[in-house]
Amino acid sequence: PIPCVPWQSQTSGQYQRRVHGSAKELLKQKKKKQAVIMLKKKKLQEKMLSDTEGKLLTVETLLAKIDEAKLTVETMQAMEQGTAALKALNEQMSIEDVERIMEETQEAIGYQKEVDELLSGQLDDSDQADVEAELAAMMQEEEDILADEVKPDLPNVPEKKLEQPEAKVTQPEEKKTLA
Repeated sequence: PIPCVPWQSQTSGQYQRRVHGSAKELLKQKKKKQAVIMLKKKKLQEKMLSDTEGKLLTVETLLAKIDEAKLTVETMQAMEQGTAALKALNEQMSIEDVERIMEETQEAIGYQKEVDELLSGQLDDSDQADVEAELAAMMQEEEDILADEVKPDLPNVPEKKLEQPEAKVTQPEEKKTLA
C-alpha cells in the first residue's frame, strides 16, 4: 500500500489558503518569526507532496509495466500451448495422408456427379453437342421437304411468244360547244 500523507485528504489549494491565512494572522499579531516558520513548513510540505506525487506516479507506472509483463507472459504461454497442440494434431496426419484423402474425395465427388447425372437424365457436353447436331439435321430435312412441297404442280409455260392483237386506241370526240 501507498503511504498516506496527513494533508493528502485536503486539496493542495485548500491547504495553501489555510497556511497562508494563518501566516497573515501571525504577521498581524507581529509574530514574524512564527509566520516565516509557518511559510517554510508550508514550502517543505509542498515539496514533500510534490515528491510523493512523483513517487506515486513512478509506482503506478511500475505496476502498469508489471501488468503488461504478466499479460505478455500469459500470451506467450498460450501461444506455446497452441503450438504444442497443433504439433500433436499434425503428427496424427502426414502430407501423404492428406493428399490421398484429397484424391479420394475428388474421385468420390466425380463418381457422385456421374450418378447424379444418370439419375437426373442430364447429358455431358459431348452428348449435348450430339443432340444439337441431330436437331439441326432434322430441321434441315424438314426445310428440304417443305421446299419440295411448296412447288405446286402447274402446267408448263409455253416457250414461244404468243401474238397479241394491237388494241386500237380511240380518242374521245370533241364535244360540240354551243356558240
